[in-house]
Amino acid sequence: MINQQTKNKKILFISLLLGFFVFANLSSSEEAIKYDNHTNFDINSELVSDAIDPLCNGISYSQLSTNTLYRVSNMDINFINKASWYENLLSVIKDVDYIYESRKKRFKAEVKVYYEDGSFCSFPSEIRISGDHQDHIRKTNLAASLDVHLKNGNIGNIVKFKLFLPETRNNDIELVATSIMNKLGFLTPRTYKVNVSLNNQEKIEYIFQEKIVKEMIEHKQLRESALLETSEDFFWENRQLLNENKPVLFAKLLNTNWVNRTPYNKQIGIESLDEYNKIIFQSEGSYLIYDYIENPKLQKFDTAILAFDGHHGLAIHNRKFYYDKLRNELIPIYYDIDSQIENRDLYIKKCDEELLNQYEKFICINNFAEGAIKLLRDIDFESKDIKLDLEQKNININDEYIENVFNKFIENLENISKISSKDNTFTNQHISNFKMNYLNNALNSAIGFYFYNFDNKFFEFCTSNLDKCVQKNIEIAKIDSPLVVDDVSYYFLGSKKTIGNSSQETKEVSIDKNVFIKNMGASSKIFIDSKNKLVDIKLGKKSKIFIHGTGVLKSWNINIVGNKDEVEDNFRQDSNLLTGCVTFFGIEIYDIEISSKNNMCEDAINLLNVKGFIRDINIINSHFDGLDIDFSNLEIQNINIENSGNDCLDISSSILEIDTFYSNNCVDKSLSIGEKSTVKITTFESLQSNIAVAVKDSSNVTISNKLGIENDMCIAMYRKKQEFGPSYLKIENYLCDGKSENFIQYGQELVVDN
Repeated sequence: MINQQTKNKKILFISLLLGFFVFANLSSSEEAIKYDNHTNFDINSELVSDAIDPLCNGISYSQLSTNTLYRVSNMDINFINKASWYENLLSVIKDVDYIYESRKKRFKAEVKVYYEDGSFCSFPSEIRISGDHQDHIRKTNLAASLDVHLKNGNIGNIVKFKLFLPETRNNDIELVATSIMNKLGFLTPRTYKVNVSLNNQEKIEYIFQEKIVKEMIEHKQLRESALLETSEDFFWENRQLLNENKPVLFAKLLNTNWVNRTPYNKQIGIESLDEYNKIIFQSEGSYLIYDYIENPKLQKFDTAILAFDGHHGLAIHNRKFYYDKLRNELIPIYYDIDSQIENRDLYIKKCDEELLNQYEKFICINNFAEGAIKLLRDIDFESKDIKLDLEQKNININDEYIENVFNKFIENLENISKISSKDNTFTNQHISNFKMNYLNNALNSAIGFYFYNFDNKFFEFCTSNLDKCVQKNIEIAKIDSPLVVDDVSYYFLGSKKTIGNSSQETKEVSIDKNVFIKNMGASSKIFIDSKNKLVDIKLGKKSKIFIHGTGVLKSWNINIVGNKDEVEDNFRQDSNLLTGCVTFFGIEIYDIEISSKNNMCEDAINLLNVKGFIRDINIINSHFDGLDIDFSNLEIQNINIENSGNDCLDISSSILEIDTFYSNNCVDKSLSIGEKSTVKITTFESLQSNIAVAVKDSSNVTISNKLGIENDMCIAMYRKKQEFGPSYLKIENYLCDGKSENFIQYGQELVVDN
């Protein structure tokens, strides 16, 4: 309910707005004004503390919008210390076999990226040799596969990537396979072909592939979470330290900086290790064995890789995963499959025959026959669609080649679908499985493993064969693997808890068909009136609400009241990866109303991966952000947000159309738009906020009518995150008074058309 004071303010706004529009229409010129008051970054604004340098010396939004990843014509890479680079490279060649970790140190370099239109950008970087074997080095011209980290700037929103010698990825098959896997909805890195000159030498062709990092995950519209791989610490040169006859394999966190950032992230990281270690430890051979009913996405993914004849990518030591905490599942990531689909026929044995090795058991126990049936049902595209996808990426591959690969992929799936399956029994005793399958005779006094005990909140340190474990009274600020204690290198394995058990209360009930409401944490009061389509939520202390599912929530009213005794949390997201007091996740909504008041979370309301139409949102008295919208595609008729301790409305990586947005008393920004969002607003009103509207990070925004009163700043346009660039803002009717000058960084485009 909007109080009388607010009504009076809105009447004043409307009167001013109408008067302004009449004046604007009578006096406006026919030509829009394109502002060029770009601020030098060194001058900065006291009201904008999170701006970073403009991209590529201030490249404009218009120019960058055409200079995408797939419009890169070539690159020049020059090492700052060329002698040291080649000295290290020659040392690798002398090693004859493996590329040892000691040879994978990073060297400073400049990466110059040239686009088809003739423009270029230069970025400082750090680069190392990539790969495990010497096939990643050409001795004839000293070219090598490279691992590149840009220290400033990005290429098509990518800041970390690999440059593979094409022969290490079987040339064009990598480009076709990644296109097909992406079409099937699997987590697949963006992959491209590019010519590169290394240290001013003749250009050679590389396969460009983004690394499995935060930017890739968020590009796939997933929230940042734990990333995992299989540790190779005892796979290559150190195998003999534990078990020279069999490598000791266990899960390893890839993004330890994210994991160690907060206690909640640590908990998510530990849970992800438990989930992956459970599968590794019960897999006694070279391939993952799992319960395919519990892991349907993994089953389909592995079946697809098998159909590509990608045995290499199915080996345990080559696996990589994203831990989707919101769905509590491991999501496999495409990586280094080394497809042999064009060189040989796929060998598959029927499951009712004698299975002689782990490869044959792996296919049958995981029921790839069922996975193939599902994939054949999912495929709704043809080889010509793959050709078109590659052409749009500026990749030219022979039509016949693409058709042959695609048809053989389909043929392999059809053959796999006919092999039947083999039953298997699994236990939750993953630590016992680890000892039995990997640690026989693995005794080395200089090596151990350590665990975290969730119940008693301490770390437990064990010998290398796990026969003896003790609690050590030491403070561990961050999770390291290995962690050196008393001259012993301890490798972190997560916890010893039984997978699937959780002390956290997670009550879940159905609101509508395939739409559920779950209480996360302490108990909240939830009243559901199905007849009148009403949900009333009174949050308990340290409680959040999670509304999720695969269905449609239509014509419901949802009212949320915060807990007056709630205390402020020091961290923006919790151990469930939630930022909102109430989070709507993964559902379709239509003609609903949402109201919220007196909430203390990072976001009072969070709309995450949501699509549809919302009639009305009213949010009052939020301790931090009022409404946060991420990875969503929505039409919203009316938004009213008042008294937010940070931003009133924060939009990221979303496509939105908003009819009316009214905001009042936003401590930071009334409207914050970023991370490549596309937003259209008919009428936007901002009263008494720090910044009326901030447009950041490659976003495109159009506001038909903007009115602002008593704001410290009317407009801020700048770059906040390395993986993004300049933005575009067009305002058709503009009236705003700000105490400070607008902050428009170089490269940003602001058009005011009164």
